[in-house]
Amino acid sequence: MVREIYVQLVRMHPPRFRTWFADEMISIYDQAPGIGLLVDATISLFRQWLFRPGPRPIMAVAANGHPDDMPTFWMEEPYRPSALVLGGGSWLSIAALSLALFAISHGGDRRIAFFIGAHRPSLQVLPFARASGAEAELDTQVQMGPEKIDPSLFATAAYFKASRVLRALDLNGDYTLSQREIRLARRSLLRLDIDHDGRLSAEEVGWIPYGGDRGRRDFFRFSPVLEALDADHDGELSSAETRGAPMLLRKLDVNRDGALTPGEVIPALADVQANLLLMQFDVDEDGAISVEEAGRQPRTRHVIKSAREVLKSADKDGDGKASRQELANELRLVIEKQSQYERALRPSR
Repeated sequence: MVREIYVQLVRMHPPRFRTWFADEMISIYDQAPGIGLLVDATISLFRQWLFRPGPRPIMAVAANGHPDDMPTFWMEEPYRPSALVLGGGSWLSIAALSLALFAISHGGDRRIAFFIGAHRPSLQVLPFARASGAEAELDTQVQMGPEKIDPSLFATAAYFKASRVLRALDLNGDYTLSQREIRLARRSLLRLDIDHDGRLSAEEVGWIPYGGDRGRRDFFRFSPVLEALDADHDGELSSAETRGAPMLLRKLDVNRDGALTPGEVIPALADVQANLLLMQFDVDEDGAISVEEAGRQPRTRHVIKSAREVLKSADKDGDGKASRQELANELRLVIEKQSQYERALRPSR
């Protein structure tokens, strides 16, 4: 009953608002229903009809290296503010200007303030003599060292360039998904829908067919963004998943700042190694490596320890299996110990 009331409130919004936000509002309510959202929809209804009853101009940012994809600036349709908005803005501007002029003309002490430290009344600190302005040979040299470039920036740029989904989501090409870009995620993803069927197959998001169904699922698992968007883990993005893309992407926002930085969308080395171990040993595809599966090969290429040693150390709950998270945590410890060992071997300067 409450959901029907909420849906009716959403449908009572202006047409342009419904086109852009109705599906997302209903999707958010289905995920977390409550009276608070009902009150918010009621307030939004009055606010939209009172202040923004007509369509709003939509300006797009510059295309991310793809000039054919989107013009630099565009407006969805002609827009003209209402007479009420123009009149209110005019009166507000006149009132602000009048208040500023009144404050300037009726201020307190209007005496001219001189610089502190001058020995005589003057608007300049020191008198200027033309002789002191004679040209002289400059004898001071300033040397600047080479500009330091963060090496991780190259890896970040390469990862974003290789990921078709991240290129579509990162509209301004700054390697960070802002709040606006997350909010427009559905529209950005649908640009990859080549066959216009409302969903994105693995091929449309960049998968090169290999390994059958498992290869498709492994492709999604190696990308944090694709794994977050593929809520049902079936190796494709359905219309419901693309519609709820903003909400699904916000799950990656670890620091809760509203944006997704490279550290939140690029997998860590330990996570990549854990996925590689699962690809090699997880025969039954249950997302974990059992003792029997680990015993098929005595040593891996990816870590120093043998597969049995990694499994024994990673299995913290003692169920005889190491999940992907347990493997990633153990591999982080291995990588950190190896880094400490390498730092200890470096000669001190």
